Amino acid sequence: MYDPADMPSPVPLDDDLDNKPPHYRWSVTGERSWYGGGVAKDIPEDQSRQVRALYYGQISFIDDMVGRVIDALDRLNLTDTTYVVFTSDHGEMIDDHGQGGKPPMTYESVIRVPLIWQGPSVRPSTVHDGVMTHTDLVPTFLDLAGAPPLLGMEGRSYTKLLQGDTESHRDAVIVERIGIERHTSDPIVRQKILVTDRYKLAHYGSSWPGERYDLHKDPEEFTNLWDDPEYHEIRTRMTERMLAEIIDDELGDPVDIFLHQPLAPVGSFRDPIHREATEGYRRRTTSSVSRRYKKKAPRMLENARLAEERQQRDHS
Repeated sequence: MYDPADMPSPVPLDDDLDNKPPHYRWSVTGERSWYGGGVAKDIPEDQSRQVRALYYGQISFIDDMVGRVIDALDRLNLTDTTYVVFTSDHGEMIDDHGQGGKPPMTYESVIRVPLIWQGPSVRPSTVHDGVMTHTDLVPTFLDLAGAPPLLGMEGRSYTKLLQGDTESHRDAVIVERIGIERHTSDPIVRQKILVTDRYKLAHYGSSWPGERYDLHKDPEEFTNLWDDPEYHEIRTRMTERMLAEIIDDELGDPVDIFLHQPLAPVGSFRDPIHREATEGYRRRTTSSVSRRYKKKAPRMLENARLAEERQQRDHS
């Protein structure tokens, strides 16, 4: 379908990997490898172009299949009441920077994904250049359906953006990655990445120094500015912004969680259970719930009921 000779060349291998965390070097040398990743630096250029041509063909195939879905909606007169959303969970290196697959790195090739909408309230032929996150998908689906957000849900609806009522939605997003070493299943790379329209900041906790890139001056992320004194103030501000994003979005609205979900099973509030599930939990007596929760259940439910009544009186 596509001529390999017409394919763009991959982004070349970084000249200096010493200014990046060690897993970049490990991946290129083959010292350690990841699930979903691979070393591509030794692949001849003609083979690399063939792989890219095949990848382009796969994209065209998917495009044709999505087109068949849309044609079917037209035939069934469902287009005006149906939203079609196309996206992906990760990108693909295809030999960029000498890498293959989806390694746990900050490169745009692997963390940028498509996000295409069609639907009754979506403004057609519009391109949004700002940063986006999959965390906002479910809140947007619920908003379009006229349903309230789930209790404790992360993310925010961008319905107004789809409708063309605003030019911006977020000015920064968090990307989380984890690298699992092949054959051992050990998580040896954990990273949180803050991405804005210009800068990218990656933290590795206490493991290694981080990464910071100026995407306007260095879109291919060759030069890690983590220790550059000229950018120290920007790094500090971005680190503070990353913490703010994590804290603000991690639990959604904790007041609603505690008022309406007093019996959520032990675990993370990041995976909230709807009120109906909580009521069902009260009726269950499974061994998965500790006895102390069973003993406290009536009092906790009564406290939640009273708190909800007070809230309704305050709003009336």
